[in-house]
Amino acid sequence: MGLLKTGIMASVLVICYNVFGQFNVQTGYNFGFFDTKYYAPELVGKSDNSHRINRLNGRGEYQLKKKLLIGLNTGLDFFDIRHHFETKGDNVGVSSFKKAESIHHSRIQAYRVGLSIGYQYLFNNGSSLCFSVNYDQFFINSVKIIRSDYIKKLFSISEVENNAPYLTSVEHRTMIDLNEIGYRNEFKQDNRHIIFSLEYRYYWERFFMSSTLAISTKNKNPIRSFRIPKRQNLFLFGINLGYTFPQKDQNDEE
Repeated sequence: MGLLKTGIMASVLVICYNVFGQFNVQTGYNFGFFDTKYYAPELVGKSDNSHRINRLNGRGEYQLKKKLLIGLNTGLDFFDIRHHFETKGDNVGVSSFKKAESIHHSRIQAYRVGLSIGYQYLFNNGSSLCFSVNYDQFFINSVKIIRSDYIKKLFSISEVENNAPYLTSVEHRTMIDLNEIGYRNEFKQDNRHIIFSLEYRYYWERFFMSSTLAISTKNKNPIRSFRIPKRQNLFLFGINLGYTFPQKDQNDEE
């Protein structure tokens, strides 16, 4: 179904180019981060908590009278997820106290395809400002678990403040449910981003360069089995290079 929709949209863009007018292609790079927040009441410490994304972009875009923009987006997403959390402890018997830590580091790769609709405001022939709304659906095809450990520490009641455990155990725990996140390119509704972006373009002849600021709200973390996170905001910063094809007109058809 995804490939069918992609093919239909590509056909629409080609028809628009052949019939009406101006078409451009773009490629570029985005860097972003999620403002990961956890709400587990037993969470007491965080020495590492990051969820970053790197994106390689490709886009075909149709410009209607140089104002309305309709685009087909594709590319690769690379997620880097880390956390190191400590949970508050509990008494074990009358003489011991237990603390626990969760350490996770994984890298996830995904294919991405989507649509964008925007509006372009021309300052002059050399620059413009564009606002767009993008729908991107991604399909996870690679998951690399670098570390995923649950560490339990037992302290003597008298040694808790000194942080000197008398027993430490390390257990590997799977913190990513591969079936739930749609591993191996399975369609999952949560694997999407709705992105609002503001873009500045600078033109020279048929080429242009653009810089982008963007935000996507209420995204779900692939790690869904540990201290279930609230939905996250994604902030993106990007740069793209583009080329605009000559505009078709009636004289070209004669």
